[in-house]
Amino acid sequence: MNEFEKIAEDVGRVVAYPFTHAAKLIALIDKGLADEPAAKAAIVGLIQKGESLISGGAAVGTSVTAAASSDGTNLAADAAAVVAVETEAKSAETFWQYFTGTFIPEVEAIWKDVETAIGDTPTN
Repeated sequence: MNEFEKIAEDVGRVVAYPFTHAAKLIALIDKGLADEPAAKAAIVGLIQKGESLISGGAAVGTSVTAAASSDGTNLAADAAAVVAVETEAKSAETFWQYFTGTFIPEVEAIWKDVETAIGDTPTN
Protein backbone atom coordinates (compact mmCIF):
# COMPACT_ATOMS: atom_id res chain seq x y z
CA MET A 1 0.00 0.00 0.00
CA ASN A 2 1.50 3.35 -1.02
CA GLU A 3 1.30 6.57 1.00
CA PHE A 4 -1.70 7.92 -0.93
CA GLU A 5 -3.67 4.75 -0.25
CA LYS A 6 -2.85 4.99 3.46
CA ILE A 7 -3.97 8.63 3.53
CA ALA A 8 -7.16 7.77 1.63
CA GLU A 9 -7.86 4.95 4.08
CA ASP A 10 -7.35 7.27 7.08
CA VAL A 11 -9.59 9.93 5.55
CA GLY A 12 -12.22 7.28 4.86
CA ARG A 13 -12.16 6.19 8.51
CA VAL A 14 -12.49 9.79 9.73
CA VAL A 15 -15.43 10.44 7.40
CA ALA A 16 -17.14 7.15 8.28
CA TYR A 17 -16.71 7.52 12.06
CA PRO A 18 -19.68 9.88 12.72
CA PHE A 19 -21.97 7.77 10.54
CA THR A 20 -20.97 4.45 12.10
CA HIS A 21 -21.40 5.86 15.61
CA ALA A 22 -24.46 8.03 14.96
CA ALA A 23 -26.69 5.64 16.91
CA LYS A 24 -24.48 5.98 19.99
CA LEU A 25 -24.42 9.74 19.63
CA ILE A 26 -28.21 9.88 19.33
CA ALA A 27 -28.58 7.58 22.35
CA LEU A 28 -26.22 9.79 24.34
CA ILE A 29 -28.16 12.95 23.46
CA ASP A 30 -31.48 11.24 24.27
CA LYS A 31 -30.11 10.03 27.62
CA GLY A 32 -28.72 13.46 28.42
CA LEU A 33 -32.08 15.07 27.76
CA ALA A 34 -33.90 12.39 29.76
CA ASP A 35 -31.52 12.79 32.72
CA GLU A 36 -31.64 16.59 32.68
CA PRO A 37 -34.45 16.84 35.29
CA ALA A 38 -32.60 14.46 37.63
CA ALA A 39 -29.34 16.37 37.26
CA LYS A 40 -31.12 19.67 37.75
CA ALA A 41 -32.91 18.39 40.87
CA ALA A 42 -29.62 17.13 42.34
CA ILE A 43 -27.90 20.48 41.76
CA VAL A 44 -30.86 22.50 43.11
CA GLY A 45 -30.95 20.28 46.22
CA LEU A 46 -27.23 20.81 46.78
CA ILE A 47 -27.62 24.58 46.43
CA GLN A 48 -30.57 24.67 48.84
CA LYS A 49 -28.66 22.71 51.46
CA GLY A 50 -25.64 24.95 50.95
CA GLU A 51 -27.72 28.13 51.29
CA SER A 52 -29.00 27.04 54.70
CA LEU A 53 -25.44 26.35 55.76
CA ILE A 54 -24.28 29.79 54.59
CA SER A 55 -27.12 31.65 56.30
CA GLY A 56 -26.41 29.73 59.51
CA GLY A 57 -22.76 30.72 59.23
CA ALA A 58 -23.77 34.38 59.29
CA ALA A 59 -25.74 33.81 62.51
CA VAL A 60 -22.73 32.11 64.09
CA GLY A 61 -20.53 35.05 63.13
CA THR A 62 -22.95 37.50 64.73
CA SER A 63 -23.21 35.47 67.95
CA VAL A 64 -19.47 34.91 68.27
CA THR A 65 -18.75 38.58 67.55
CA ALA A 66 -21.25 39.63 70.23
CA ALA A 67 -19.69 37.26 72.76
CA ALA A 68 -16.13 38.29 71.91
CA SER A 69 -16.82 42.03 71.97
CA SER A 70 -18.65 42.09 75.32
CA ASP A 71 -16.86 43.57 78.29
CA GLY A 72 -15.98 41.02 80.92
CA THR A 73 -17.99 37.85 81.27
CA ASN A 74 -21.32 37.81 79.47
CA LEU A 75 -22.81 34.38 80.06
CA ALA A 76 -25.87 35.07 77.90
CA ALA A 77 -23.76 36.09 74.89
CA ASP A 78 -21.34 33.19 75.45
CA ALA A 79 -24.21 30.69 75.70
CA ALA A 80 -25.83 32.11 72.54
CA ALA A 81 -22.51 31.75 70.68
CA VAL A 82 -22.10 28.15 71.81
CA VAL A 83 -25.66 27.29 70.72
CA ALA A 84 -25.11 28.98 67.35
CA VAL A 85 -21.87 27.06 66.78
CA GLU A 86 -23.51 23.74 67.76
CA THR A 87 -26.47 24.43 65.46
CA GLU A 88 -24.16 25.28 62.57
CA ALA A 89 -22.09 22.14 63.19
CA LYS A 90 -25.29 20.08 62.93
CA SER A 91 -26.22 21.92 59.71
CA ALA A 92 -22.77 21.20 58.30
CA GLU A 93 -23.16 17.53 59.18
CA THR A 94 -26.61 17.45 57.51
CA PHE A 95 -25.14 19.08 54.40
CA TRP A 96 -22.30 16.54 54.31
CA GLN A 97 -24.74 13.65 54.71
CA TYR A 98 -26.86 15.02 51.86
CA PHE A 99 -23.78 15.52 49.70
CA THR A 100 -22.37 12.02 50.25
CA GLY A 101 -25.63 10.12 50.68
CA THR A 102 -27.87 11.76 48.08
CA PHE A 103 -26.06 14.10 45.68
CA ILE A 104 -23.07 11.89 44.85
CA PRO A 105 -25.18 8.71 44.32
CA GLU A 106 -27.59 10.65 42.06
CA VAL A 107 -24.73 12.01 39.96
CA GLU A 108 -23.10 8.58 39.79
CA ALA A 109 -26.41 7.05 38.61
CA ILE A 110 -26.72 9.69 35.89
CA TRP A 111 -23.12 9.04 34.84
CA LYS A 112 -23.77 5.28 34.64
CA ASP A 113 -26.78 5.98 32.42
CA VAL A 114 -24.59 8.06 30.14
CA GLU A 115 -21.91 5.37 30.04
CA THR A 116 -24.58 2.78 29.16
CA ALA A 117 -25.90 5.04 26.39
CA ILE A 118 -22.39 5.45 24.98
CA GLY A 119 -21.60 1.74 25.18
CA ASP A 120 -18.17 0.50 24.21
CA THR A 121 -15.99 3.21 22.75
CA PRO A 122 -14.03 2.31 19.63
CA THR A 123 -10.25 2.10 19.71
CA ASN A 124 -9.80 3.97 16.41
